[in-house]
Amino acid sequence: MVRRDSALYSRGIYPQKSSAKHHLAHHCWFCFRSGLALCHAGRTSHGPDHDDTARGRRGRCRWINWAALFQAGTGLSLSSRRVYHVSHRRRCCPLSLDAIGASGVVLETKIRDFTNDEEVRELVRAFEQATILPSQFHHCAHIAVALTYLAEAPLDDATVRMRHTLQRFTQRHGVNVYHETVTRFWMKLLDHLAATHYRDMPLWRRINLIAERWAVTDPIAAHYSRSVISSRAARETWIAPDRLPLPF
Repeated sequence: MVRRDSALYSRGIYPQKSSAKHHLAHHCWFCFRSGLALCHAGRTSHGPDHDDTARGRRGRCRWINWAALFQAGTGLSLSSRRVYHVSHRRRCCPLSLDAIGASGVVLETKIRDFTNDEEVRELVRAFEQATILPSQFHHCAHIAVALTYLAEAPLDDATVRMRHTLQRFTQRHGVNVYHETVTRFWMKLLDHLAATHYRDMPLWRRINLIAERWAVTDPIAAHYSRSVISSRAARETWIAPDRLPLPF
């Protein structure tokens, strides 16, 4: 039985600019800077008689759809949580994501079907810096990060790193979904797969093949009953399988 189970387990490119898109980016930059100045000053330079206009401009600046601005393909780039507006008038205009509201900006990060290791590293950075949303960090993304950690360290060290990073990620986004037994189960399984059937290949290809096969399956159900895996003890500490023992 154990033998059979073991066999079973066996880019930063700027988009092309157009005049309309460039105008949109410059307009949003101007509205943001103007609104910020008005918020600090409390009134316009023309005096208190124009407070209503100032309030209106402040209101408009709060409702800039930054996610749509990114998707429009304007001359924007992201580096170290700062947004850069590439303009012919100035070399760059940095905006902090905290200033414009990180929750309003959707940063697209590739989570599967990688073509090189750099794309994998971009996902790992987004995960460790919590710039990717939990709703975007699907199971295949968990697999990609875990396999990256396993490629850089032994199982025990990679598991510690995965645990700490997952806990920081969930705390940063205000969600409480960390599960110790599930995390350690998948780290053991992925370490076995990476060391046997998917060993002699680049990291990005290993991730693609394992994610394609295992991201849509539920191997935990074969080893754990629902009552055990959903228990508080299993969530907080490692619990050994109560059905089939692990063959690795």
